[in-house]
Amino acid sequence: MKKILVISAHPDDETLGLGGTLLKHYSKGDEIFWLIVTDVFEKDGFTKERVETRKKEVDLVAKMYGFTKVIKLGLYRPLNSWTKRV
Repeated sequence: MKKILVISAHPDDETLGLGGTLLKHYSKGDEIFWLIVTDVFEKDGFTKERVETRKKEVDLVAKMYGFTKVIKLGLYRPLNSWTKRV
């Protein structure tokens, strides 16, 4: 059994970049750890609903890939022209 660490700047990067590979490791019984660098917070302008939705999305993805553990660094993710306050 291998131990795999996936580092993603934002949730969804793990799927866009490694989705198939993660499923392969999961099917082999490898332990997969997910490190998420950024997060969204109300204090940074995101709505409470968006913050809660993000948490649910991360939990669902972690369950689907069978991640052993999710580590969140919780670094600031600034709002910009591509990010809506939703």
